[in-house]
Amino acid sequence: MKKKILLLALSVFSMGLFSQQVENPGFEFWEDAGTVWDEPVDWSSIKTSDAGEIINSAAPAVWEKSTDHHSGEFSVELTNLAVLDIVAAGTLTNGRVHADFDPDLGYVYTDTLNLQWNTPCTVRPDSLTGWYKFYPQGQDFGSIQALLHIGYSQLPEFNDSSNWVGYARFDMQPGATVSSWTRFSIPFHYYDSRTPQYLLFVMTSGNGTTPVANSYARYDDIALVGGESAIGDNDQPEFLIYADNNRLVLKNLPTMFLPKATATLFNMNGQAVWKGEVISNEILLNTGKKLNGLYIFSISSGKEIVNRKFFIPQ
Repeated sequence: MKKKILLLALSVFSMGLFSQQVENPGFEFWEDAGTVWDEPVDWSSIKTSDAGEIINSAAPAVWEKSTDHHSGEFSVELTNLAVLDIVAAGTLTNGRVHADFDPDLGYVYTDTLNLQWNTPCTVRPDSLTGWYKFYPQGQDFGSIQALLHIGYSQLPEFNDSSNWVGYARFDMQPGATVSSWTRFSIPFHYYDSRTPQYLLFVMTSGNGTTPVANSYARYDDIALVGGESAIGDNDQPEFLIYADNNRLVLKNLPTMFLPKATATLFNMNGQAVWKGEVISNEILLNTGKKLNGLYIFSISSGKEIVNRKFFIPQ
């Protein structure tokens, strides 16, 4: 449950770069929400949904405080739990949960009229980062999503995404156990140049509405970052990018991205300046103008994503 007195996110600006902290990003602070056990401050669960006492009482407690942490003293642990014939995914949000006995009708949303269930945000970060562990059953996978938006919005968005400004999503590798704290870093994809008003998170320990019972995940140190600190360590360390005017040369491009992948080039304001298919080791950036400066290149194929930060000289 979120505090009734809003804790403003901390922004640090230095040399034109920023690193904005999420509310209670390390899950260090917990409070009595009238549930089975405490909820992390500024986060909420299916036990404090808008569905009323009957559903909230029947819903399992799919989260708990964990002393296995990346930093500080705690992290949050999410677990998929079976109740009768339904498996409830471990879910946590900084907005509010709309719960239903039919899992397909559930979602999380920003309540713009109640500070308890929204997080104001007016910056455009480059990427979403954090640390996680994952212990799946079968081919299950967890995920974390971050949505920058104006007005009301929800995840998943069933009918209308016109309020979406930027979106980032990290999916864990299906069926892969991650037993040591591992960092993820994923860029925001921006849909337009609007300034967002709110930030909505949802993190899970299972695959959407088809999670597998007893998969569990731990999360810690969630952050929005920009500028030089936006994209950190990535897999595929041998993959390099060289720039020659508006031509990019991809060296040691992993075979998983061939014969065809998609890529996006972001400037340091988080704006996409080029999008297209990658079918070879060279890309001609037909942007209509000369590019120079620091950029982020994000290439994806299926659930595999690699990001690289590089410089295009004048």
